[in-house]
Amino acid sequence: MLHRGLSVPLALLALAFGTQATSLAQQAQQPALQSALEPGYGRLVTFDALTAGEAGQIISFTDLRNKVRVRGVRLVAPNSACVVENVTITYTNGQVHNETRTIDLRAGERTAVIDPRFDDRSLESVIVAVRPGSCSGAVLELQGVVDVAASNTYASRSAKAPTRGIDPAGSSQPPAAPALPKAPAPGTLPDLPYTAVDLYYGTDRKAGEPRTRGDQVRIGTYGAEPGGRLELGKATVSIPKNRKPGTIPVAGVDLVITTLNYRQADLARDFTVLGVNAISQDKFVAAIQARLGQAQSYQGHAFVFIHGYFVTFDDAIFRAAQITYDMGFDGLPLVYSWPSAGQFRQYITDRDRAREARDYLKDFLNLVAARSGATQIHLIAHSTGAHALLEALDRMLLQQPDLAGTGRFGEIVFAAPDVLAGDFQNAMASLVKLARGTTLYASKSDRALQLSEFARNGAQAAGLVPANGIPVLVAGVDSIDVSLLNTSYFGINHSSFGDAQPLLQDLGKVFATGYHPPSSRDQSFRETPAPQNAGRFWRWMRQP
Repeated sequence: MLHRGLSVPLALLALAFGTQATSLAQQAQQPALQSALEPGYGRLVTFDALTAGEAGQIISFTDLRNKVRVRGVRLVAPNSACVVENVTITYTNGQVHNETRTIDLRAGERTAVIDPRFDDRSLESVIVAVRPGSCSGAVLELQGVVDVAASNTYASRSAKAPTRGIDPAGSSQPPAAPALPKAPAPGTLPDLPYTAVDLYYGTDRKAGEPRTRGDQVRIGTYGAEPGGRLELGKATVSIPKNRKPGTIPVAGVDLVITTLNYRQADLARDFTVLGVNAISQDKFVAAIQARLGQAQSYQGHAFVFIHGYFVTFDDAIFRAAQITYDMGFDGLPLVYSWPSAGQFRQYITDRDRAREARDYLKDFLNLVAARSGATQIHLIAHSTGAHALLEALDRMLLQQPDLAGTGRFGEIVFAAPDVLAGDFQNAMASLVKLARGTTLYASKSDRALQLSEFARNGAQAAGLVPANGIPVLVAGVDSIDVSLLNTSYFGINHSSFGDAQPLLQDLGKVFATGYHPPSSRDQSFRETPAPQNAGRFWRWMRQP
């Protein structure tokens, strides 16, 4: 959970209700500041202009690799209307962006920035699908958004750029215009106060209406209701550079039953959602393969984060981005978001929905395992998300019994799992065979799990260390008592695995090395034998 709490001082409530967000008019008076903090900001350079044929449905801007590096693209209909139904951008590094919304351009209009980015990327091609018959004889211009700090290097071509004919199949003649000079190296970009982190997601949430921010940038949304199908996509989160590791600052306060937004989000101070885009399975696979190919420290490594109870879609991608950034993970970060109701009083609903997501999560994990190219796929299940993961893995093993003992996954990490201890022990007796290693982080000071235990009439959750001080023990699972790592906000210590730097460091080490037991990774983990030769576990002990 992110910044959840049981109580907030009344003074804070008054402050929250009494503080007015910056108005649109005030924003308009600060264009320089706002633009400097938005993705896709820069100077426009016209790359090419093509004329659609009478039956043309595909307009292909190709051979773009020698042109300048861009932070996004725009399409312009300078002389007549055109209805765009799909835009596919391919970059020279193999990444693909697919824009699937309808854009009704009138004569002289241009689109908002498509695939806005903070860094520069070199284009390979831009393929535009238009509504049949809507663009007959129309000219469509492709403009790139280039780094504003280096924009004096470029001379924007006239809107009357040379045009080329397009046949119905979408083939085109070679470009007539000369190539523009290359952009400066990425090191010349301005030093912005935040970092953009890209994630790839799977979800069975129902998609909502897109929201708009910045320069008319449309961002996809997912609500709390089940969508009844697996959807794939890419999300981008901004992380302020000046913050304490492990924290997720946002422009509001979560009050258990609602969230108070007491000021406008600031990219220099807050986590923000910069982009959420659903994409087809083939494009998703191409994108995650390209991302994995860029890894250096974690070559061949991917992780999948499965969130827990009382978590919105934005909460989930914030946490996954925070883990990625603070752990220094440059492999492939993925998040699976099942349809949590995102409400404090909906615990039973969340538990049921986590279980119901098992088949979608299983399909997502099978897709990543079969087609991502990752050699080590690590799984992190938090809280109620452990229900979804255990049942997904159980079904996977039931349908593919030959997976037992193959180590299909790298490390499986259960962080404060809100699953009955007995159920966890029974499930893991066979599921440990699917992984290189398995770790359980448990705590006696986890208040959310204490509430869960109370609601279950004293039945112990696997993530809660009982009064006798011995966490749940399972052969092949490293059980670690992390009770001394109390770092969550407003008294609910239910996210210590992500809020505590020692645990982030341990995650990084176990992913990279596979070393077990925990004491072989860090001397802060002290091995402790359980009474009556019942096994062993580890405790995190603060070093003097």
